[in-house]
Amino acid sequence: MDNKIKGALDHIRPDDEQKERMLNNILENKKRKGLRLGKFTLVAASLLVVISSFFIRTYMDKKDYSPNVEDESPPPVIDENLPKIQFKFSPDGMGYHGIMLYNREELITNNPWSKDMKINTLPVFKNHLPTEPMELDDYIPREEKDKLAENIAKNLGVNILEADGFYASYKCDKGISISVWPDLSASIYWDEPVKLPNMDIEDEYQRQVYYLRYYYELYEDLFNFQEPAFEVVYDYSFQGDKHYSHYVYDKKGTDQEKILNYSFNRANFGFSEEANGLHVIHLPSIYEYEKIGDYPIIPVEEAISNILKGDYLTTVPYEENINREDIAKIELEYYISPYCEYMQPVYVAYIELENDRQDNGLITYGIYYTPAISKEYVNIVFDEVHFN
Repeated sequence: MDNKIKGALDHIRPDDEQKERMLNNILENKKRKGLRLGKFTLVAASLLVVISSFFIRTYMDKKDYSPNVEDESPPPVIDENLPKIQFKFSPDGMGYHGIMLYNREELITNNPWSKDMKINTLPVFKNHLPTEPMELDDYIPREEKDKLAENIAKNLGVNILEADGFYASYKCDKGISISVWPDLSASIYWDEPVKLPNMDIEDEYQRQVYYLRYYYELYEDLFNFQEPAFEVVYDYSFQGDKHYSHYVYDKKGTDQEKILNYSFNRANFGFSEEANGLHVIHLPSIYEYEKIGDYPIIPVEEAISNILKGDYLTTVPYEENINREDIAKIELEYYISPYCEYMQPVYVAYIELENDRQDNGLITYGIYYTPAISKEYVNIVFDEVHFN
């Protein structure tokens, strides 16, 4: 865990337009990504080995769910009959994947992956949801969304007063509302922010970690995390205003399980000092994806070499001559979107863009994706990228 996060933890003792914007943001699975853990039965009877992305305790009346993956040793035998998959961006409109910072030291994440992990394979999952946005909207029966909302309300200790007839939106007592999205992710909203705790931490970043820990403990009945890990990331606007994002995931388990939890099982807490409190918690999709096999993983040095050769996907809207020294950070995680056919491991590289610097000193770090599985098992599809 980053030293700044450790330092913060040392202080801890014991309207429809808005909905549409939030729906688009959630379903795109922006780089700062997702959330996830639990069990759920869906209409797709063909699902075999699955990973679930939620953690509401009322769904967890069985024992804790762990992804069905092999340990790091001994090296597994690769199935020669693994199907070749594609890596491509979602078919829906995409925004520019990049962040603005003043220097590389601000690229702080709490991704559990490290280049020293001995990971030979990782699972790839097939998405049986419709990959066209309009088809996805009504794919999941309303009864399943109602059941999800009821269980969220139960864990919050509130009652559903009324449900929207068109949107899967549920007004509850105690000033709370719940929205269930087409891919069975969900959001919890508070009419009035849940106030920030009083504390005397001077460092701004450490305060953010303190707040996140506080809100997680306040609503931990929603989750089933064995070893919660806290991630606070930030970037800046063109004007230099800092924006924080806050995530929690379960760091318990093998290296493979940690990677899966980070990508599939992260909860996003929306709060700020400006708003004086928490106003939303975004919960991940509980949809279960079919595991199609364990695929061989390439080392990070090979991934860097592939990026330098142009084997990547990005939404950066102009050509950039990438050198090794331009790569500010690279991490392994899953590329996840409800509109993608496959949920697969990728290396995510933050590239310092020489052609995108601001007069106030801000540097844009474009986000580039390259497959983490061996080339003989994946094709990169260089489709035209559409921007919102």
